[in-house]
Amino acid sequence: HDRRTLAEMSRASWETAQAYTVARMVQRYSETFAEIASRGVSRVFRDGGGRDYPLMPSCVSRYPPWLRKIKLMLLAGLEKARALYQR
Repeated sequence: HDRRTLAEMSRASWETAQAYTVARMVQRYSETFAEIASRGVSRVFRDGGGRDYPLMPSCVSRYPPWLRKIKLMLLAGLEKARALYQR
């Protein structure tokens, strides 16, 4: 392993990264979104006539909403109990 080359590459990557700031990234995103919004792009031209995209099968629960709600409440209660127990 060539430590000198590695150090040079590390320094060069650090110098390159200095040009990328949060402010610059926000500015570029804002410019991009403003440009897209000004074009008036619509999804109507796509197949399906602008409908919302359907959920992926892997994102659809096989359990009914009422059962998921009960599970959520039970888990929330369990977290509260753990927090009290750890005090």
